[in-house]
Amino acid sequence: MQKSHDFGFRDSNGLNGKYLIQYRSPIPRLQSNYDLAVMRGEVEQSKDSFAAFAERETAYFINFYRKWIAAPRLNALAVAYEDLIEQQERTLTAVIGFITGDSGVDGAALARALAAAPVGGNNGTGGVRDPMRHQFFDPVLFARLEHRIAHDCGKDRIRFLFLG
Repeated sequence: MQKSHDFGFRDSNGLNGKYLIQYRSPIPRLQSNYDLAVMRGEVEQSKDSFAAFAERETAYFINFYRKWIAAPRLNALAVAYEDLIEQQERTLTAVIGFITGDSGVDGAALARALAAAPVGGNNGTGGVRDPMRHQFFDPVLFARLEHRIAHDCGKDRIRFLFLG
């Protein structure tokens, strides 16, 4: 298994292997990535910097979605981060079945594994982010970005929070 964010859109989506594609609701995703970029010293911490970052992240999200998720393929499974966190057993059952090609997942063993090491950790990390708690919360900006994403990607597979 290989992990990639495909930041430069150079990864091939035409290989014979299986693709497990994880994606996240756009606004919490860009907030998390901004906070990480600030922490790493890659961007300054300001409202203008955040707005510019949000625009770039939106363009990336749209291009990522178009390349990896828009056209369903038999050798690819797209998993929403929110489903992985909120519906762990059901989502992981689907992932394991996809990878192994066997729908007979041992539910009791999976439940034990999740109890021992829950997805997202048990220290409060990895949960679903509340986008309204971000220091640069801007519902007008977020609604505009989500409208752009909905227009370019559709509404059926993405969790939108500000479309209204």
